[in-house]
Order: sequence, then C-alpha cells, then structure tokens
Amino acid sequence: MLPSVIQAFRSAYPDVELALSAMNNAEQKRAVIQREIDIAIARPSLDDEELKSEPLLQEPLILALSDTSPLLDQKVPRLAALKAETFVLYPRKPRPSFADHILNICLEEGFIPKSQVLAQDYQTAISLVSVGVGIALVPKSVSEAERPGVAYRAYEGHNPGTALSLNYRRDNRMPHLFNFLKVAQDVTRRQRKH
Repeated sequence: MLPSVIQAFRSAYPDVELALSAMNNAEQKRAVIQREIDIAIARPSLDDEELKSEPLLQEPLILALSDTSPLLDQKVPRLAALKAETFVLYPRKPRPSFADHILNICLEEGFIPKSQVLAQDYQTAISLVSVGVGIALVPKSVSEAERPGVAYRAYEGHNPGTALSLNYRRDNRMPHLFNFLKVAQDVTRRQRKH
C-alpha cells in the first residue's frame, strides 16, 4: 500500500520534497517530536501526548514459512500447535516492539515459543525464514511482495492483527502534512474496495 501512497502523493504534489527514511519506532518518535520529520508511518501507532495518530490500515497476521517447511502440508495450522517451532521475531531492540506484540499473541494461545531468534528488522527476519531458520508472524500485506524461499499461510487462533498508522505532531499545521494524510487515506480506501 505504501508505494501506491507515495506515488499518488508525488503525482498530486510534485513540488513537495518527499524524502523517505527507514527508522524503528523509537527513532521515528524522536524525529517527529524534534521536528526532524513531519510524519512517521509506524506499526503500531506511536504513543506520546505530543503526537496524533491516524489509523491507516488494520490487517490480520499470517505465518511466513520457508517454502520447504513441512507445515505447508497442513491446510490451516493452529498457532498453539506451533509452540515447538523457532519463532523469528523483530525488532531485537528497542523494546517493547512488534516482537512483544507477537509474544503476547502466543501467550493468548497458551504458550511462549520454546525457541526464539531475534532479528533487528523485518528484512532480516524474512531472510532467516527463507533459509529455514524458523517461522514468523507477519502482516498479511507482506505476502503481496514475493520473496524467494518464503511461503505464507493463514493460521487458526488468536489474531488481533496489526495496524499501520500515520503519526505527526499535534501542533504541526503544515498544508503538505494534511495533504499527505488525505492522499494516504484515499489510497487506502480505494485499495480496500478492490
């Protein structure tokens, strides 16, 4: 969804400089508060009294597995039945993070993964999955970008999903910020209809 938002914004507002930076949630929060960036696209939202968070997309979680995993023979595996699997979690730090969100889901299913491998970021986690190190719970939208060595499956069990949000300073009144918010919401609404 994000590439479509960026393309739509650049098309609608070609004179606005749109620079992208990869940051973890802690870095995003600091950068928005210190006015180094205008908006942070985060999963989940950034929590701070100086920030406003607009939900953009809510989606379920799915399993990411090596394409040679015997779990692919099961139609829809139960999450609780995977407690002996190695779970690849990310990010390693800072915490709490998406890794803790996944661990809480496992706890809701009555287990803590016996074996955990912590990766610093999503790309590293998926690379580890692709070579058979373990499995990962990822947002469903991840399955839209093919990755060699990785297969995706739904699972049965607790699935609160995950949300993508747009976060910005409450006192930021710049027109380009509100234009970006509107474009992002319009693109998301159109993609949900398809």
